[in-house]
Amino acid sequence: MLDSSEPTRTQGEVMTSTSAPHRPQVVRAILRTIAAAAFAALTIAFLVEPTWLEGATGAEPDGGSGALELTLVLVAGVAALATSVGAGLAWRRVLTTGG
Repeated sequence: MLDSSEPTRTQGEVMTSTSAPHRPQVVRAILRTIAAAAFAALTIAFLVEPTWLEGATGAEPDGGSGALELTLVLVAGVAALATSVGAGLAWRRVLTTGG
């Protein structure tokens, strides 16, 4: 049953100062944002210095073809995109429903 002392919100309505979001929802949104930023940074780093693996280990796991480097860029890029979408949805949930 609804408590008459608390205002009701419709879907998409922005949270007011009387309705604070639940802390776990905010923490989840922050962590997803950090993960998205980290994967984006990895993607950029892999693009800027694609041969870092060979330089760091002295080994050429893909025989010098560049396939491993391309795979790393693609995996990091897809992870950045997925976590960015997840972060956006988490923040939207926090801002519109209060968590």
